[in-house]
Amino acid sequence: MSRDQLVSREKTSGAVDAKIARLRQWLEENVPASSSAGDGSAVPDSILAELEAAFADCETTRLEWIQAFDAVPDPMFFHDRDYRILHANRAYADCAGRELAELVGRVYWEVFPRRDGPLSGCASAQEPGGLSDELFTTAKGAIYRSRGFVVSSQDDEYRFSVHVLENVTAAEQARETLEARDRRQAVLVALGGHALERSDSDELMQQAVKAVADALAVEDCRVLERLPSGEALRLRAAAGDVSVPATMSVDHDVLAARVLEGQEPVNVEDLRADSRFQATSLLVEDEVVSGIGVLIPAVEAPFGVLEVLARTTRVFSDDEVNFLQSIAHLLATAIRRTRYEQQLTNNNQLLETMFEAIDIKVAYLDAKFNFIRVNEQYARGDEKTADFFPGKNHFDLYPDAENEAIFRQVVETGEPYTATAKPFEYPDHPQWGITYWDWRLQPIKDDEGKVEGLVFTLNDVTRHKQAELALQATRESLEQAQRIAQLGNWDWDIVQGSLWWSDEIYRIFGLETQEFEATYEAFLERIHPEDRQAVMNAVDRALQNDEPYSIDHRILRPDGTERVVHEQAQLFRNEKGEPVRMVGTVQDVTELRHSEMVLQRTNRALRTLSACNEALVRTEDEQQLLDEICRIIVELGDYRLAWVGYAQSDENKSVQPVARAGYDAGYVDRVAASWAEASPRGQGPVGQAIRQAKAIAVQDVASDENFGPWREAAREHDYASLVALPIMTDDAVLGTLTLYSSTPDAFDKEEFELLQELANDLGYGIGALRTKADREQAVNRLREMLYATIEAMALTIEKRDPYTAGHQYRVAMLAAAIGTELELEPERIEGLRLAGQIHDIGKIYIPAEILTRPGRLSAMEFELIKAHTTVGYEIVQDIPFPWPVARMIREHHERLDGTGYPDALRDEQILFESKILAVADVVEAIASHRPYRAALGLDAALEEIQALSGSKYEPDVVDACIRLFRDKGFELPAGDRQSL
Repeated sequence: MSRDQLVSREKTSGAVDAKIARLRQWLEENVPASSSAGDGSAVPDSILAELEAAFADCETTRLEWIQAFDAVPDPMFFHDRDYRILHANRAYADCAGRELAELVGRVYWEVFPRRDGPLSGCASAQEPGGLSDELFTTAKGAIYRSRGFVVSSQDDEYRFSVHVLENVTAAEQARETLEARDRRQAVLVALGGHALERSDSDELMQQAVKAVADALAVEDCRVLERLPSGEALRLRAAAGDVSVPATMSVDHDVLAARVLEGQEPVNVEDLRADSRFQATSLLVEDEVVSGIGVLIPAVEAPFGVLEVLARTTRVFSDDEVNFLQSIAHLLATAIRRTRYEQQLTNNNQLLETMFEAIDIKVAYLDAKFNFIRVNEQYARGDEKTADFFPGKNHFDLYPDAENEAIFRQVVETGEPYTATAKPFEYPDHPQWGITYWDWRLQPIKDDEGKVEGLVFTLNDVTRHKQAELALQATRESLEQAQRIAQLGNWDWDIVQGSLWWSDEIYRIFGLETQEFEATYEAFLERIHPEDRQAVMNAVDRALQNDEPYSIDHRILRPDGTERVVHEQAQLFRNEKGEPVRMVGTVQDVTELRHSEMVLQRTNRALRTLSACNEALVRTEDEQQLLDEICRIIVELGDYRLAWVGYAQSDENKSVQPVARAGYDAGYVDRVAASWAEASPRGQGPVGQAIRQAKAIAVQDVASDENFGPWREAAREHDYASLVALPIMTDDAVLGTLTLYSSTPDAFDKEEFELLQELANDLGYGIGALRTKADREQAVNRLREMLYATIEAMALTIEKRDPYTAGHQYRVAMLAAAIGTELELEPERIEGLRLAGQIHDIGKIYIPAEILTRPGRLSAMEFELIKAHTTVGYEIVQDIPFPWPVARMIREHHERLDGTGYPDALRDEQILFESKILAVADVVEAIASHRPYRAALGLDAALEEIQALSGSKYEPDVVDACIRLFRDKGFELPAGDRQSL
């Protein structure tokens, strides 16, 4: 029942009370106190009827109110200012464990919830409009939410307080359980991480007990190791203040003893109530009340016990028990690994002595593994004579539990044991790599078939194994290279009609092996229907005319997605000149072709933007400017049509064409565009761009719902997509610059933004011409656009390579600082800084898997990386920068001694700015984090360039760089690329 419902009930009851009061007043005024029914002064029937109706209303209201009140499932009660219960519902009586009649008049906190005083928010919420909302916990652990409010009379006088109690135990316990589980999970993850880092087992145990004590909020946690005798325990790690000796008998810690005895967790809620623990040191000396112990397992006998102790009564849940068992198993794994590592170290030392310079080793041992004789090769491998070994036990000299078990198995079963190409790495000689050995244990039996001795032979098969691994590595390297390059190979037996595909082709086509029939016809079925004939024609030309087979085409995967692949192949003929075999490759070039298209569009827009800005600077006539802009857009931008229209303020709000270029044939005049919102011709892109003052693109004129009035004319002129760009002057829309393309979806995000910038610049230029503003502003605007060009190109590569985000920016800043230190002209410094911003733009053509993959690169991958200098040069060489930016990009990896790339230039052949960029690039690369290693630091970077000064790096540049850091406090900028 809501507060409003209660107040409504109260007001209804108040109305009945008022009616009764009026009747009582009338009786007192009109009926004498001594009158009776027979004295002639009887109460009028109307008054009696009204009185009976009032009482009936009151009773009905009361019964309805009680029924509604008792129907509420949550406990509810009313109390007065003295906190005495006025009324309660059935749910409250059930919680209090009393009948409703017993509750009225009692102070509520003496009944339910039982406590020393009222709820904390109750006293402060007794004024009209007062509210309280709080949680409390009962003695039985139930958690309730109490929401209280005041019910006032019509005169806003306090009448009583209402409390609604909601049992939220399950929700609160679930929340607490989830939080505790998260904490425990975090402990397991952290300890697991330490274990994976090969932390010392003692250190890990100490970390574990501290983490467990914190996670479970207990006073003590400890690890007790069971000593080999089985009668004693040794403390290995502890957290807390419960005293425990370093070594103790098992009986000293009865909890651990019970765990070791039953090899199961022992969870004791109250040690005082368990006769097994009375009068033990845990209770008497340490005052421990609750405890739990879990077994730390080992291979043969348990390692020991993980104990958790508390000085208050504590019930450890199943989740907590599982958590402790997980910790115990983690410790067991770490302990076992430490022991195995120690054994492995011992074994390696033994094997190195035996194997170092000997090809074949032979030893004869008795059934207890005592040496009887060894050959000279065996003896020389241990730098001993053959006489040294007889009488000595093999495992006394070379202890190894694993090998001893194998030897015992051979003795017990009588079956020989052979190991082939067992790997071994000499820890003190990593340059030797891994060696491989064949060894055999041959049992020697007596006449009764009992094993009386062993012949142990060892053979070095390292060269053979390395050759095998090299072949395997070559195959894996080829597969890896194919995966990285998304390149697969195929082999078509033309005579038999069979077709073989490598695994990578199946991945490219999205097929499983069993889904493909491996025939030429089945391959054709996977080609996009629109490209299938072109592929067949290319194959036919290769078969008939020996034309090179090289083609891009689309394929359809089973899930319906399209991919673009590039195929090329070589044809083989027999001695009769008949085609018998065709071997080729398939490469998934979907992303590459998309990147090329995006880059082409961006470069096209950048060239257009640069040329238009030059026109803005040199043109002094508005009409000449508009005509020139349209011409440049069509010729450099390769758009089919460009036109400028000015918004008119006439009755029709027409758009007047003022300039155009490209294929028009009367189309612009037929457009009759408007910017009137009520007109259908005002709903097109031109009208919307003018009204909304933002660029509007139509990526497909055939399907755009607002392009209906012009669709047929656009189709006749081969216009497939367009963009209308508002021309702004002084925050007002002057008109639009509208561009048309013959292909759908021609305007991607990057090109769209650059074209919008072009329209803004055009508006600025028109405004400048109209106001005859200082031409210097146009020059500055051109410079800003060049900066924007640089930033756009830098962002292109940094989006694909998060590991080098900010690298280009920091190289640019350092190169500019070196140029300043060398007192170069400001213009040269500016060009140097801007070239640094995009010196790695060529990496856009390198697969992202190579750029971001940790670890060293293969030779083939590194050659691909090196190509970024020439690719970057080709990308920017046609952009008319006022500095030799393209040459700096190409030469920033050249070195004075000719060992650089791509052109192996020497000293004077290298541009001086390129020499500065080379030093800045290597300093930043060494000092910063790279995908295949952590940062080596600035000192290492400066030592590197100083050591190679004069041989690889220009001495003047090196000296200037070192002065910047060591004498002038220069620091590499932190963070990622910032705005120019």
